[in-house]
Amino acid sequence: MNFPTPVKAIQDALESRDYDTAIRLSERLIEERPEELNTYCYLGLSYLLAGQEVKMQELLLSLALMETVELVENWIQELFQFLEVHIERYLEQRRLAEAKVIYKTLLELEPSYNNVSLLERLIVALSELGAELASREKYEAAIDVYLEILNLAEEHNLTWHSLGLCRYHLKQWLEAEVAIKHAIELDPSFIANYQLLGQILEEQNKMEEAISIYLSAIQLDCKNVDIYRKISSLYNLKKYHNQAQKILSDALEKIPNQVDLLYDLGLTYRLLNDRAKSSFYLGYSAFFKAEYYVALTELEIFHSLSLADEKNKNIGFYYSLAYSYMVCDQSEQAIKILQEGIERFPKSLVLKRINQVILPIIYNDIKDMDFYRNRFCKLLDDWIQDVLSGLTKNSSDVMTSLGLVTNFYLSYQGFNDLEIQKKYSHCINEVLKKQYSKFCQKSKITEILSDRKIKIGFISCHVSVEKLGLLYLNWLKFINKNKFEIYIYDVIYSDQDKLHEAKNLFQDNSDSYQSILYNTDLETICTTIMNKSLDILIFPELGLDAIFNLLSCLRFAPIQCTTWGHPITSGSPTIDYFLSSELMEPVNADGHYSETLIRLPNLGFSLPPVELPKLSKTRSDFNIQEDKIVYFCSQSLFKYLPQHDYIFPAIAQHSNTFHFAFIEAPAKNGPTSTENFRERLRKAFEAFGLNYHDYCTIMPRLKGTDFLVFNQLADIFLDGLSWSGGLTTRDALSCGLPVVTYPGELMRSRHSYAMLKMIGVTETIAGTEEEYIEIAICLGLDSDWRQTIQEKILTNLNRLFDDQECIQSLEDFLEQAVQDLVLTT
Repeated sequence: MNFPTPVKAIQDALESRDYDTAIRLSERLIEERPEELNTYCYLGLSYLLAGQEVKMQELLLSLALMETVELVENWIQELFQFLEVHIERYLEQRRLAEAKVIYKTLLELEPSYNNVSLLERLIVALSELGAELASREKYEAAIDVYLEILNLAEEHNLTWHSLGLCRYHLKQWLEAEVAIKHAIELDPSFIANYQLLGQILEEQNKMEEAISIYLSAIQLDCKNVDIYRKISSLYNLKKYHNQAQKILSDALEKIPNQVDLLYDLGLTYRLLNDRAKSSFYLGYSAFFKAEYYVALTELEIFHSLSLADEKNKNIGFYYSLAYSYMVCDQSEQAIKILQEGIERFPKSLVLKRINQVILPIIYNDIKDMDFYRNRFCKLLDDWIQDVLSGLTKNSSDVMTSLGLVTNFYLSYQGFNDLEIQKKYSHCINEVLKKQYSKFCQKSKITEILSDRKIKIGFISCHVSVEKLGLLYLNWLKFINKNKFEIYIYDVIYSDQDKLHEAKNLFQDNSDSYQSILYNTDLETICTTIMNKSLDILIFPELGLDAIFNLLSCLRFAPIQCTTWGHPITSGSPTIDYFLSSELMEPVNADGHYSETLIRLPNLGFSLPPVELPKLSKTRSDFNIQEDKIVYFCSQSLFKYLPQHDYIFPAIAQHSNTFHFAFIEAPAKNGPTSTENFRERLRKAFEAFGLNYHDYCTIMPRLKGTDFLVFNQLADIFLDGLSWSGGLTTRDALSCGLPVVTYPGELMRSRHSYAMLKMIGVTETIAGTEEEYIEIAICLGLDSDWRQTIQEKILTNLNRLFDDQECIQSLEDFLEQAVQDLVLTT
């Protein structure tokens, strides 16, 4: 058996905090080996940690009397080094009390002692402890820790701030004020001190002093929104409304379009009894928060109350109100306000572009759709002519109009939009070739491919598994990392978007991940992408976000591709390939794209499986009766075209147990879209002598896992006829729902068809609208057949997920495309 050495036994006793044993063992060892000075160090440390400082002092004195001056100096030096080592050890072990006691002893032994690094580490550790206690609202204990820090370093500014904050939480206003004022004396540039002092003064009702402190803070940070809001709030509280208006107006000059400042200024003008300006700023605040229904309500008031000269000065007003009308599906009002705006600003390409792109979200009827499509095409020709002729006159207005809005709703009319998209994109490309020529040149691949991997970039605003990123995440996950390097460019709307946990999946499956703020200037974005010298750049979904109007018409890589993340051709001369699905594309599909069409096997994308939530709700939680046969129609309402409305009552007339569940439009669109769709349903059912209330429910937006929960509660999934379900169909099949679909002439109407073909469940694929209706009726009436389809879906469902065939084909295509380009150059 191995016994510990005497020194090891002392160390073990110290480690276990058995200081009496450590003292006893040290004393015994000194009796046996009085010449070993290191043992005196252990004894001194043991005395110290046991709280026997007097004995520690006696030990030092006895040693000083026993030895020569030189030996004592050497021993003191050795003792200091010994104690420093133990401070570091205790800091690592988070034994802060012991570390602090030892450090204070060093100061007592040598008042001039100064180990900056060790002191800073001790302060950091104690600060972390104080912050932890404060976060658990143990403010008294935290204060004790901060006072200990100040005993070690009385001029530590951050500790004075933390001390003041704890006093603030304990409502010890005077003590808090003293602490923070001292912190300001130590560091007049630390703005958080001013903010906290202002709050402390407010609590003591010292409003004038608080305002003065906040004004001082603004001198340090002229773009601090919170401080401006504090000042204006106090001014308004004191009824100094004019001063509040001035400080907010000054703030908005420095921080334009900041939503909270706009909101506060709107409220301030209301206190000044200026309803027009109040509504103007409240409307703008709502607009920039994407609360468009609130925005148009306020901006309408401004429009009705303001004088003509006020509107003449502000082109942004017409843009904001018109855009809000558009998003809220009030197309006629949008056109009317834009006509007024264009009369006042006849050269504005921005207003003309907004006017040109207006399309209803929900059409009243087919005539309505024809009217707006013709209007869209005619005004597009006019706008293009104005853009190309205005290049040398106002390039800023031209560029703004290009990146303002997309043609998003055009593709939901169900037509082949190739020529329109080409015309539009070629116009943008012509402008960019003049403004950004260096980013429009097609580059070559000059490096030898055998010596390196192929570099592929993905750029998107939807890098999230809750968005369209779910479609192509498996491309990144399964692609051969020995052959390809993956670069992700995540275009985000605000810094808060960086926090989305789903983005970790994209970071983990890429070699480089970079966030780019949406409002970053175009030159910087271009340079950021170009710096990687990519071989291939993939835009997974073009047509959704306006910034890609521009980016997709530039050249960042020798090969550029898009996909069916948004299943519409880009029309761009700088997008070379459209990566699609063999199962989705009809025979004549090449004529639908300006890009070279690539039919990857199966779906083209490799979809991940669905993790189903626990079924914790019933139909009654969704206000639907338990005895109904529920047809889930889960697409966005704008995907349902008026010519297909008759299908629902045509099915419903066969049983009063049939029930159709839709989902209302998003809150940002206001109630108009949902009400317009509801009115169409009313007319369609009325034509069959039925009351749509008896057969239809338009549910609120389903939050969290409720969407998948309701899929599990429904009986049948009815696919859209002009725009098929993608991820919605995946979800429905994962819940075993029979999917009724009718593939149309364009790929966008054939997603569900492809999924059903892939899993071998073709019984519910219709060849005509009439057959679609028949299948839906049979599934509703025949529970045995419905059960048979459900079982077949669930048996074959695994075929749908994590498909490797399309991954291998994607790799082959990418390699071949690069090789072909190398050979041609």
